[in-house]
Amino acid sequence: MKRKPLTRKQKIFVKEYLSNGGSGKEAALSAGYSKNTATRIASENLKKPCIARHVKASLTKIEKRLDLSAEKTISDIAAIANSMGEPTAVRLKALELLGKTQRIFVERHEVDVSMKLSSNIEEIFDSLCILVKLKEERNESV
Repeated sequence: MKRKPLTRKQKIFVKEYLSNGGSGKEAALSAGYSKNTATRIASENLKKPCIARHVKASLTKIEKRLDLSAEKTISDIAAIANSMGEPTAVRLKALELLGKTQRIFVERHEVDVSMKLSSNIEEIFDSLCILVKLKEERNESV
């Protein structure tokens, strides 16, 4: 099955979407869609397989051209973290980013919901009992 080529507006949308940092609404406006429908059109466009393929293919080309693999990025950050020529704040930020890639700095929150949960279970149980009684009464009257 032959794929339909993108329309002129769709081509402009893809180009603008890639050049503006991923703002679908701005890309739709630049492609000539109305201000009132730009957000909806952007969402619809990004869900269309033909447009999604073009965006993905273009991003892959950009990543290859700029050598933006995850490994390269982590390697560059590590080089900054280990560089004595960088200011301390820059090195610390690089170390923080490396720590995040290793999931060293994961925020955890403890929440105690036991009391609320047990009271909710009692309420649910009471409600179920009432529903069962109503159903039994209804069946007896039929």
